[in-house]
Amino acid sequence: MFIKNYLSSSVSDIDHLASKMEASANDIKAQGSAFNMLCTSLMDLVNKECQNYSEYFGRIVTNFNAITNAYYKCADLHLRAADDLKDISTRRAVVQRMEKDIDTTRKKLDAVVVKQTSLEAINPLTPSQMNQLQEAKTMKVELATQLKGLLVAFQEYKPKFDKFVFNRVKSAYEHYGQGLEIKGSLELSMYNSVMILFRSIRDHAKNPQQIISSYKPQGVQPDIVVKDTPNPAPQEEAPKKKKAPAKKKPRPKNSGEPGEIEIKGFMYDGKMDEEEKQQNNHPNEGEKTENKDLFTFDDEDKEFNVSYQVKKQEPEPFNPEIDESKLDVNEIAKELNLE
Repeated sequence: MFIKNYLSSSVSDIDHLASKMEASANDIKAQGSAFNMLCTSLMDLVNKECQNYSEYFGRIVTNFNAITNAYYKCADLHLRAADDLKDISTRRAVVQRMEKDIDTTRKKLDAVVVKQTSLEAINPLTPSQMNQLQEAKTMKVELATQLKGLLVAFQEYKPKFDKFVFNRVKSAYEHYGQGLEIKGSLELSMYNSVMILFRSIRDHAKNPQQIISSYKPQGVQPDIVVKDTPNPAPQEEAPKKKKAPAKKKPRPKNSGEPGEIEIKGFMYDGKMDEEEKQQNNHPNEGEKTENKDLFTFDDEDKEFNVSYQVKKQEPEPFNPEIDESKLDVNEIAKELNLE
């Protein structure tokens, strides 16, 4: 057959892909609806059982709403991608009709040629056979002209159809990729934020004021201001006295006195004055220290133990006026076309 089924196998695969893509989009939209129901049920429960925590759970609901909007937007883009692929099937019907017309005309032409050849082999021809031969020749010209027109039309339409298929496939995968980008850009950060906030609520259930102070947002969060909480008085640290560097005297070789030793960028003479001993033995009040041995080495007959102190700092008190999040979920949603 001169004209084969044009893109028959590949278009069949595209039809199957469009069907699966549409089903996946509907599943994503159903997930968004489930999140919407979860937010409504969660806030109803919080408002009935623990109204003091409503503003904290409201932050969780905000994250879930952002995920819901991302799911809806992703589903819409995937449905548009499926429609792009379905357009290829619709346009393919034109190609199939042209293929069918070409195939039918070609078969008729072949039959007329066979009839003409068989009549021309008869000698002599009867008047009826002569009329049949003349009709066959006339029909051959008409069918050949018709077949030529169909082939020309098909050759003109084929590049347009190829371009149409390319544009629709490109548009479909662009829409599909945009949907995944919108869904994936918010999904992970929002889930992390919800998980961290749930843990903060769990760990500070008896002290709600510390829920936000210990919570470090991972995604888009609304502003929450805790009211009617006094500010703790700032604690001033006592200025530390700077001690003038002591003069170092080199130790003679094989002498019994400790001398100056250079260790990786700093000088140590093995001595410790009284002020240093008092500072090491009596740290500042309010500070917890822990001695850490840096290293111990032998220098001829003298052993030196170099140590340092690690200051253990207490966690800073919660300051409710500090707004740890300046992000606006509406602005992020606007940038991602989620409105």
